[in-house]
Amino acid sequence: MNADYVYFYLMDGDGPAKDERGQPVGQGLRFSQLQDFMRQHPEYGETTLLTYQVSRQVQLVQEGRVLSTSAPETVTGLDMDSLLALAGR
Repeated sequence: MNADYVYFYLMDGDGPAKDERGQPVGQGLRFSQLQDFMRQHPEYGETTLLTYQVSRQVQLVQEGRVLSTSAPETVTGLDMDSLLALAGR
């Protein structure tokens, strides 16, 4: 069984979005965290792009119990349709 985790990143130009102090913001967020961040900081929705990364761990599951989990690996080559298929939509 695969455990897939999607992380979102706000980008501004060629690098991460930054706050007024020049510190990166909106990096490595799960979807619910991204929603909360954008509600609190709608100004980033006007000036930034959104990218994502999928991290996968292979899990050995028996009778509903996780017996082992591999180290996370980055999944590449996914477009938005593939990402939505992973999410079961």
